Amino acid sequence: MEELFAGYPCAIITDDLLVWGYGTTDYDVNLKKVLERGRKVGTLLALKKCKLCLDQVSYVGHQFTNGGLKPDEAKAAAIKEMPTLDGPEALCRFLGMTNYLHKFISNFSEKTAPLRKLLRNNVHWSWEQAWQQAFSAKADISHPLLLRYFDPSKPVMLSVDASKSGLGAACLQDGYPVVYASQALTEAETRYVQIEKELPSTFAGRKFHDFIYGQQATIKTDHKPLTAIIKQGLSFSPRSSSTYAFAASEV
Repeated sequence: MEELFAGYPCAIITDDLLVWGYGTTDYDVNLKKVLERGRKVGTLLALKKCKLCLDQVSYVGHQFTNGGLKPDEAKAAAIKEMPTLDGPEALCRFLGMTNYLHKFISNFSEKTAPLRKLLRNNVHWSWEQAWQQAFSAKADISHPLLLRYFDPSKPVMLSVDASKSGLGAACLQDGYPVVYASQALTEAETRYVQIEKELPSTFAGRKFHDFIYGQQATIKTDHKPLTAIIKQGLSFSPRSSSTYAFAASEV
């Protein structure tokens, strides 16, 4: 399917086919192209399963809307309705479900840090130590922010921050999030001095490489000593042609 429809305005996951358009006219043109291609290669579509002219659609665990991207409502409801965790196995299931949609949650690693500690071999299971953090993660995924679609013609800002247990970053356009990213610190990294933790720019560059490659991006940080040290553009990768400017936050 991917080979047959390569280069056409559609996305394919196994036998599911998604056609999009920027407005009704563009959508009609794209749909006609895909249907003509399907007729040419002999693809049969089940009419009962076809849904046309929708302003939002659930696809591969996400909900695509005319305003942006959000988690599939069924997945968000399943996380919200999960009962109190009663052991490590239940905790692993919870973290697995929320991790799949972590790009919708800001500072995901920091919020789930107490939960991950409960999975260590030398830690005795005690739900009282972490239920508040679990509830916070459930609330975030049940009422997520709408992620805007990336526009390559608009400037990009990377907002980065560090806590004692993780790194957090957000890719922004026009002040709205396109995607969130986070990374838990190792036991050794948690003992780094704060200014070393407050330079997660390389982490953000790796995570958002597809959004910033080949163009300039502004990095926003609230760590004033860091902005005083770094005055010049920084290339995240020796194979990258991108350059980056640093801007101090007003926070």
